[in-house]
Amino acid sequence: MARRWRNRYLTPIISSGQKEKGMRYFKNLYLTERAKEKKETIIRKLEDNSIQFSVYLLLCREGERMSLEICHAGMFLQTWYPREQVKIAGMAVGYEEALELLVEIVEDAYQNTGNADVCSYLKAREEQGE
Repeated sequence: MARRWRNRYLTPIISSGQKEKGMRYFKNLYLTERAKEKKETIIRKLEDNSIQFSVYLLLCREGERMSLEICHAGMFLQTWYPREQVKIAGMAVGYEEALELLVEIVEDAYQNTGNADVCSYLKAREEQGE
């Protein structure tokens, strides 16, 4: 597969006609106040592989229980990062806001299920259509 490089951050553009798998999001994203204002821009830049210096994502990895992690949006610029194995649960602008959002999600999961299996809670919540 031939690759061209888009910018100085060495983000590849796939030119063989294959489409890279897009980002996956939970239907009801948790967002901080500043992220709510920029939600569409953040998502568009994630899909376009544009750099976002202050954006942090809260994501669940496929196949792992109780694993909600904070990840800088810049990680998705890396060609080796397994995009198809994660699902985004929340977005924050700034690391401190990401920590606060993580606490909010864990508390919400604990109050509703009685345990801290956050990713299972989010999947069940999505299936129920909440």
